[in-house]
This record gives sequence, C-alpha cells and structure tokens, in this order.
Amino acid sequence: MPEVYVNSFCQISVQNPLSDNWTIEPKCFEGKKLVELCDPDYKKYFSSSVLRRNGNLLRRAMLVSQTAVEMSGLQGVDAVITGTGLGAVENTEAFLKQLIYSGEEFLKPSYFMQSTHNTASSAVAIHLKCNGYNSTYCQKSLSFESAMLDAFLQISGSEIKSAFVGGFDEVTPDYFTILEKQGYLGGAMSGFAASSAAGGVLSCVKNSEAHCKVASVNMVYCSNNKDLIDAFEKTLTESGIKKNELTAIVSGMDGMPANDEVYLQNLCQLGVSCPILKVSHIFGECYTASAYAFYAAVECFKAEKIFSVLTAGNELVNPQNILLYRHCNNKNHSFILLKKC
Repeated sequence: MPEVYVNSFCQISVQNPLSDNWTIEPKCFEGKKLVELCDPDYKKYFSSSVLRRNGNLLRRAMLVSQTAVEMSGLQGVDAVITGTGLGAVENTEAFLKQLIYSGEEFLKPSYFMQSTHNTASSAVAIHLKCNGYNSTYCQKSLSFESAMLDAFLQISGSEIKSAFVGGFDEVTPDYFTILEKQGYLGGAMSGFAASSAAGGVLSCVKNSEAHCKVASVNMVYCSNNKDLIDAFEKTLTESGIKKNELTAIVSGMDGMPANDEVYLQNLCQLGVSCPILKVSHIFGECYTASAYAFYAAVECFKAEKIFSVLTAGNELVNPQNILLYRHCNNKNHSFILLKKC
C-alpha cells in the first residue's frame, strides 16, 4: 500500500501569511474575541480581473493551493478536496443584505453564485487546472478531517497519486455574534475566533520537502468511552506504534471551559502521558481550525522540534509521532497520526 507523504502545507492566518515566523515570535491577541486574517497583497499574485471576481475566501484558497503546489515540486495534482464548516459566508451575507436593502431589485448574481460551500474547491480546481476528482466536506468541526480521510484513502488505495487538501472558513462579525449566542465561540472563551485558510499537497511520491507522512486517519461516532478507546487503539495499530511512542498530541482545546474539560477527560481515559499541545491561541478557532493544527504539526517535523509556543514550556526535539485529536460535541471524534519520514 502506498505511503501518503505531506509534500507541502502552508497557511494564511492571523499570523504572517505564508510564513513560519509564528514559531519564533507569534502575534498576541489577548483580550480579543474576533481577529481578522492577515491577508497578503494579492495584487502580487493575481490580476485585477481575478481579484474583482473573487472574494476573500476564494483569494485565500487559490493562493494557498498555488503556493502549496509550487512547494511540492509537482506540475499539478490529481484531486482537490477541501473542508469547510460555513462556506463563503461573506458572500452569503452580502447577497442577503443586498436582497433586503434593494427590495429584491438590482441584485448581483456573483454574490449568490459564490456563496455555496463548494465554491472554494471549484475555484482551486480551475486555478490549478485540475480536471480530476473534486469534493467539499461540510461536517462542522470535522470538515477538514473528512477531507483528509478522503485523500488518505484514495492515495493509499492507489486511486490517485496526489491531492490538494485544505480547510477554509470565514468568521464574519455578524456570524460571530450568532455563534457566540449559541455558545460555540466567544463568551467565557479565553481565546479568540478567526477565519481559516490552510492546505497542502499529499502524494504517494516523497519530495525533498516531505518531512512526515500521514500514517492513519480515523473518525468515529462514540456513544461511550469504549468506542473512543477502540478508535484510538485502532489508530495506533494502523500506524504501527505503541502509546508510549507518541511524542505529542495536538488537541482542539480552544479556551472554552466546557470544551477543554471534554478534551482533558477523554485524554485521561486514553491514558496518554505525552505533552498536550494546542494552536488556538496562535491561529484562533473556527470550524476548520484543525487545518492549522495539521500545519503546525508538519512545521514541527520540518524543524525537527516541537516549538515552545505550542507547549507553553520547553521545546521538544526530534518528534517521531504526533497525533491530532479533535471532537465535535463529544460525539464525533477524529484521530490523525503523523509520522516522521
């Protein structure tokens, strides 16, 4: 069965875009509940006509995919697979506001056409000239994991040789207000919310930039602790490692007391003793924030150390196995295990 190598992965986030400066001097957003992404100057990458046609989400998706493919050394990819919890919310809001304020007259169709969840995958495919498999997963907090599972199964099953996999979401002020009322973001949260744009190229062929591989991806609906433990042990077995060989676990703890308590209880049930990392204080939280967790883990393998900004303590050198764990409402759980290569 072919290995699944991570040949590249990059981000546009609240930190410096398309950069790893956050590993040394991350920007601090203490006291803020919603932070805007730090967008690069898109005029350096796209023509004015492309910029006029596409909103922020699509610009980010196209630039992340373009950069990831260039970093991978490939001419193109066989598939484009993305995850999004909300889709192009900014365009959706713009269309609805225009609908209200114009009295259902003089509506711009582009806002509506680009408001669907699968817009990012479509825009990326057109930009990369990829005519192959194209899919978008909208599974709330497990959207990126669903996309990763699809790519992992297809590459390891020799259905395709490479794929661009990404997670893209927008958190606008209006939608943040709704999520805050629902208790998903804000409120007692000690962290902050932000949009997401991160992705990379997975391939069965290892390039010079590949420092890790995806060893296992599992998603499970757990009705009891036994289901969770079985899924965890299955992930370790498929990866060919033991529990004590885990270097670290990147969790989805985001500063919400109720959410963080679930992670602490579940990790205690799993009996892990390795350091627990989190990335929400660096990149923020949203439905596809796990794409940033994946990116951070890849950067750790690349630098051959786990950065102190992730551990809130000393750096850990030479990571061998990093597990990404995330849950949604403590019912749906995901495990992604990355191994050094």
